Amino acid sequence: LVAMGAVTEEALTQALARQLGVPVVDLAQAPIDAGCAAILPVAAARARLALPYRRDGDMVLVAMADPLDLALINLVESRTGCRVEPRAATAASIRAALDRIEATSPGT
Repeated sequence: LVAMGAVTEEALTQALARQLGVPVVDLAQAPIDAGCAAILPVAAARARLALPYRRDGDMVLVAMADPLDLALINLVESRTGCRVEPRAATAASIRAALDRIEATSPGT
């Protein structure tokens, strides 16, 4: 639908979030903790369109284009020992955040 121009990526993300009962995160506005983001290698984050971006107590907040990606949720939980709280985000928002992370990473 997005490729056909019938709906915007933002509108589709909002509808998905409403259906799943998860919040939407705008990564252009949300602070991203570099240590948290490093839970997933950038290549894996790009492939899965997901970004762990902040810890909140015993939870890790993960921006995801597909908040139902249970394999990714399990992976982050096993790496951190923390519960994952998925947040819906557009693929474009996740890619832009990953671009910013790569641009500020040492050695790039």
